[in-house]
Amino acid sequence: MLVIRKKLFISSLFVTTCAVTALSAGAHLAKAAAVAAPNASLSTAGAYISGDNKLLLSGKVDAPLSDKLGAQLDGSDAWGQGINRGAVAAHVFGRNSKGLVGVTSLWGRIGAQNVYRAGLEGESYFNDKLSFYLGGGWQHGDSWTGKGTYSTYYTDVKGSYYINRNLVLSLTGNAFSNIRIGGGEAEWKPGREPYSLFAAGGYASTHNGYGMLGVRYTFGDNGATLEERDRNYDPPDNASGFASGGSSGIGAPHVTLPPVG
Repeated sequence: MLVIRKKLFISSLFVTTCAVTALSAGAHLAKAAAVAAPNASLSTAGAYISGDNKLLLSGKVDAPLSDKLGAQLDGSDAWGQGINRGAVAAHVFGRNSKGLVGVTSLWGRIGAQNVYRAGLEGESYFNDKLSFYLGGGWQHGDSWTGKGTYSTYYTDVKGSYYINRNLVLSLTGNAFSNIRIGGGEAEWKPGREPYSLFAAGGYASTHNGYGMLGVRYTFGDNGATLEERDRNYDPPDNASGFASGGSSGIGAPHVTLPPVG
């Protein structure tokens, strides 16, 4: 069964790569590279997820595939009290000065349950102050009942406002099946230093919440501001939102989804 799941994830990633390549081939993108230079980031945060204290460790790596295409791998894991959760995600995308469009795959685990996602994502840069991200697609996983599997949709939205180039506030919304999650984020970077401080929190329709406070360290972005980093280096990741419960359903093991297979 594990082999089948691994093949499903690899197949989804392959389809993702082929699809975005075909989409980008016909798109008119600016000459600026989708990823300005290879870069990476590591972050750690103290987190409170559905009544449990956690240590959240996350990382991502970005690289240009061509002048028009970029790729990102991100991963995150939450350790500590209660049920462990984590995820690994892959993105392939095209980007210009107006925004980003791409496809993504994710494999996540909450306790003993596996979750697989494959979908599309896009982000619009309206000016030097506003950005809007929208992602969504198909989700498949093990039923919380322990018997069978389920299939449903997922949706992630994020609106960001840059108070200045190194201070950004965001509102987030997430949904899958009949679960809804709303939250907020803030991040601040001191000048051209390679680190930033961030905080996030939210509440779900399952009557569970999450919150975190942490630090992020970046490599290879040449001292970019937060705005420059978000629009020229590393787009939003999916794994950390899943691990924190922000996009996977806080307290999801207590929610019963009907088995489909």
